[in-house]
Amino acid sequence: TLWSYLWRIEKVTVFCFYMYTNFVTPCHHYSQMICGGVIWLRCLHWIGS
Repeated sequence: TLWSYLWRIEKVTVFCFYMYTNFVTPCHHYSQMICGGVIWLRCLHWIGS
């Protein structure tokens, strides 16, 4: 249903934000964009699966 779909998106968004803040923040300045990109690509792949 729509509600379960929205709940899943919300859950994934929270998870991705958690991943982002915990793994991108400590990244070296120059590799931060790459590091963040990899995490978000993984999150998007997880949403699509």
